[in-house]
Amino acid sequence: MNTIEKGRLAEAKVVAQLVELGYEVYLPFGGNTSCDLIALRTGVLKRVEIKFTSDRTGPDSFEVSLRQIRPNRSGNKVKKFDATQADILAIFVVDTNDVILFEDTTSLHGRSSITVHPWKNGRAD
Repeated sequence: MNTIEKGRLAEAKVVAQLVELGYEVYLPFGGNTSCDLIALRTGVLKRVEIKFTSDRTGPDSFEVSLRQIRPNRSGNKVKKFDATQADILAIFVVDTNDVILFEDTTSLHGRSSITVHPWKNGRAD
């Protein structure tokens, strides 16, 4: 599965999870947007960033890259996670078919990766 297919699969799983939780989901037009989708519930808009992982780091843990790498004229620009751009971080863990939602992203600001434990209710390190 290539990167685009992984992203589409993760997006579909996250959209389904958000709809099940009572959100209305809005997808952006175009490819250069500040977030992956918008979720609305009880009149409150949430910007959602979606990540995909299959990088197992232990028997019950997976590493999730939070970096964004964008090519430009002088090389690649690497950005760490910016909590001011996302209200919810949604992670799809392919091996367990789980979606983990972090509805408070402030503790993730400036991080380049985290480790998640899907079997422990989505706890992250």
